[in-house]
Amino acid sequence: MMSQSRLGVKDRLRADHDYRVNLKAELEIWHLHEQLDRLLSHQWERLIEVQQVQIELLEELAARALCERARRRARGARGRSPGGPEGPPGLRAAAWGGGMGGAAAA
Repeated sequence: MMSQSRLGVKDRLRADHDYRVNLKAELEIWHLHEQLDRLLSHQWERLIEVQQVQIELLEELAARALCERARRRARGARGRSPGGPEGPPGLRAAAWGGGMGGAAAA
């Protein structure tokens, strides 16, 4: 009977120890989840900031491209024949003598 009593005490101590170890492990896991959540939140905030900068840069590039295109059109309208370097609309360059090599290229 004494032996069974000691085994019961040892079993309870072992069970209590296992419970405490498992509880500590669960708390550590919970703590790690909290840290991961904070890191992910910070990463999302940073990603949004980077994307905002990218959007601003793209808008700036688009505005520059529009200005450059308008400048080229304005420059080209002053010194070109109708229809641009290809000649009048609907005609091939070789037919009117414009383009690379003139009429001899045809």
